[in-house]
Amino acid sequence: MCFSLKYDTALLYTFSQYTDNRPLIEHLREELMKHGFTISPRSSKEIMEKLIASEENRYIRKLIALICRFIANFKTNGYTTDEFTRMYHSTQNVRSRLFLDICHDCYLEYDRYLKENNAVDFEDMINESARLLREVKEMKQKLDFKYIIVDEYQDISRQRFDLVSALSEVTDAKIIAVGDDWQSIYAFSGSDITLFTRFAEKMGYAKLLKIVKTYRNAQEVIDIAGNFIQKNETQIKKELKSPKTITDPVIIYTYDGSYRKATNHFKNGVNYAIARAVETAIEQIMAYNRAEGKRDGRILLLGRFGFDGDKLEKSGLFEYISRGQKLKSVKYPHLDITFMTAHASKGLGYDDVIVVNGRNETYGFPSKIEDDPVLAFVIKGDRSIDYAEERRLFYVAMTRTKNRVYFFAP
Repeated sequence: MCFSLKYDTALLYTFSQYTDNRPLIEHLREELMKHGFTISPRSSKEIMEKLIASEENRYIRKLIALICRFIANFKTNGYTTDEFTRMYHSTQNVRSRLFLDICHDCYLEYDRYLKENNAVDFEDMINESARLLREVKEMKQKLDFKYIIVDEYQDISRQRFDLVSALSEVTDAKIIAVGDDWQSIYAFSGSDITLFTRFAEKMGYAKLLKIVKTYRNAQEVIDIAGNFIQKNETQIKKELKSPKTITDPVIIYTYDGSYRKATNHFKNGVNYAIARAVETAIEQIMAYNRAEGKRDGRILLLGRFGFDGDKLEKSGLFEYISRGQKLKSVKYPHLDITFMTAHASKGLGYDDVIVVNGRNETYGFPSKIEDDPVLAFVIKGDRSIDYAEERRLFYVAMTRTKNRVYFFAP
């Protein structure tokens, strides 16, 4: 301990590590109490309120969101609390270990809250169902089902696979898994594409039946989309057939992507350039409709992110209607135009599709946003090809159209 004669203050020395291996905080507490300080720890609630009220609140919110996502995916994998210990010892990264310690405590507190309130979350409904089925198996009982059909199987997670597997073991039913591995786009919420592409290996004997006829897309569109997606050798091979045919199936527009400050009522800058390109595509769609004797149909604008639609509105050429999915063209207000993200469009079909975000950027398409490294513990990433899932999402975007698909790039 040192004293400052000039300022009449005391300086307490502590060290990062002690020979007794006790934590620094314990030694600091002892030193403070030895010199007359009163230790009055604040409650966890008070500390949390102080943190939330501070300027650093955004970091707290990010941490909470990360913990919530981690726990949801942790449960989606059907993990038990013992898995936290295995994960902790599988890494030497200090940040990952600290996160796992914090998240483990949060998980236990969350679990305690659910039990005290006689509540169940969505993930546990599935996990608990699988557990009950295992009890049925142990009691040598059989459930009377002949067929179990699982739709959208390409998005199945480990816990849902375990539920299906448990069902198969307590019935004599055939498991029919229906889906399209080319459209598996939900790894971020726990899906594992290998549970589909390696079904026979995971589930046992299986017969593969391919549905290759499609009635939405023209042959020219699915030829381009199919060739693109099958560059990934791990995707199941198939050759789609359509009775429809069309000229100019895919049309690409470019715009001036250089940054220029918007002036003159937004008639400058990248947002305006993109929106003007969309307007040009709409005019091209109407020209095709007139030439082919069709009425103007429904047009779908697809972005990689929701804010791609906001940027169109900021151009002044489009406006949202009631802040919903409907966009109105100022120049062509009679047209039926919808905006949504590529993820939200899965399963839907529109007359013509315009994909607005073709930029080679972090928030472009493909998205180059990287997940927090700790999520690798609970998310099954597909590294079979660069941007494997983004490529499948791009395929989904391409195949929403009944006629043509338009792309924009700087």
